[in-house]
Amino acid sequence: MNKEIRYENTFKTVKILMEKRISRVDLAKATGLTTAGIGKIVKNLIDLGIVKEKERISRNVGKPPTLLEIVPESIHVVGIGIGRDRIESCLTDSKGKILDHVSSSFDNLESLVNTLYENVDSIFKNAKRNSIEIKAIGVGIPGIVNKRKGFSEKTTKFGNFENILLNKILKDRYKVEVYVENDADMAAIGEKWFGGGIHLNNLIYFLIDSGIGAGIVINGSIYQGEMGYAGEIGHSLVTKDGQINYFEDVYGLDVILKSAQKFYPDLKSIQDFNKMIAKKDDRALKIFEDFSREIASLVLFASNVTGIQNIFIGGKSVEFGNVLLQSIIEITDKFSFPNHKLNVQFSHLGDISIPLGSATQA
Repeated sequence: MNKEIRYENTFKTVKILMEKRISRVDLAKATGLTTAGIGKIVKNLIDLGIVKEKERISRNVGKPPTLLEIVPESIHVVGIGIGRDRIESCLTDSKGKILDHVSSSFDNLESLVNTLYENVDSIFKNAKRNSIEIKAIGVGIPGIVNKRKGFSEKTTKFGNFENILLNKILKDRYKVEVYVENDADMAAIGEKWFGGGIHLNNLIYFLIDSGIGAGIVINGSIYQGEMGYAGEIGHSLVTKDGQINYFEDVYGLDVILKSAQKFYPDLKSIQDFNKMIAKKDDRALKIFEDFSREIASLVLFASNVTGIQNIFIGGKSVEFGNVLLQSIIEITDKFSFPNHKLNVQFSHLGDISIPLGSATQA
């Protein structure tokens, strides 16, 4: 068994144990592994102090099986989500319980690293005060990620973010293992294990901001494809005014806001734009309807390609509220296959989905 498969099987085992106490026999059934295979994984987790045996189940016949459970205090990790203007960080235990949470905005790329250090320094300081040892850091970032070196190889609308070697600078400063992954993938993992996807095996998480990406969960695991960047749906091509462009370069929230500012120069944010929509302003409604129609088309396209019905919407787009959600549902309902309506909803976790998913992956 290669290292990647062993990791995947261990990850799957830990995730089930995070949800409930379970016997080895039932764990083998739940994972689809042999009892011998699950026995080796469990032994390793017990030796590491991550899992412990609990009370036995009393049954009428035969020896009752021993239950297994996660030791919450066995491992503590930091999860970080880096956006184009904000950093969300959290500290979690082995069960994914959030013990600390720090959120900060930054003005430009030059101030990003200092803001990142301030966030994580605060978490490490509080952890030390409470005698908590942090074992690892997980980071979710925009763009195509070089996971081995821990940086973004290609990120749009984010200056020279590619030049920031996150793996190196965080390892050097905090002396723990660092894992860097794509932000939409981490949001999808967070939603799967702690949000609206807890009871779902398959889902797509659309992270809609200035950039647009999707995290795809299939059979309970993140799907990244052969090249490692499945879900970069914002790089789908669209034709606008006779020009071929990336989808996010036409329908990213920054572009939508700029379109509105041509008519209303005083608009500063999506919240301001949303107020114009609420007032039924004709120009604002036209811009929004164009945006929501194309987002709905993108959602339906992704669902048709993957066969996944459960869709979560996250990122700053949720600031549009139900007017966006209902627009997506109306269009996808109209054009989806008969008896295959999509289940479209906003993320249950909001901004914490990326750092929580990153902590889980670490």
